Amino acid sequence: STNTFPSTITTLNAAYRYAAEALGGARRRTGGGREECPKFFRAIHRDLAPWSESRISKAHVAAAQRYAAFRVVIVEGKVFVDWYYACVQSRAMFTLWGLLQLMRRYPGMVPDVDMMFDCMDKPSVNKTEHQAMPLPLFRYCTTKEHFDIPFPDWSFWGW
Repeated sequence: STNTFPSTITTLNAAYRYAAEALGGARRRTGGGREECPKFFRAIHRDLAPWSESRISKAHVAAAQRYAAFRVVIVEGKVFVDWYYACVQSRAMFTLWGLLQLMRRYPGMVPDVDMMFDCMDKPSVNKTEHQAMPLPLFRYCTTKEHFDIPFPDWSFWGW
């Protein structure tokens, strides 16, 4: 539909696939010749399951802004950032640095995407409160009671 952004799920699966290949964990063939994803993909699919059927619409992304520190939009290999509040320590800078490294390492292979991020540890998108419309918000921590999507905290590289 025209109101759906390029799928964050598709982008993350592509990014993790490239990372898996770089780490030697690429898909392997089963006895029947079928491809199988590395085991860590189970966690990725579990974390993105709330949007597997509904996908992520402009309304989802707009509603997630209430909880976000910044927004990252990748279009045709260019990264755009919209800041909402200052993050603690160096988290925002190194999150963006990690995304830029992904773009540099895999030029032309990262699909267009629109993502909201928060820099705090405590999850905020409660499953009870947001069951009707799960909000796609990347964060460094989550729980089984929250929709927050875990994302690596690369800020330790700057300590």
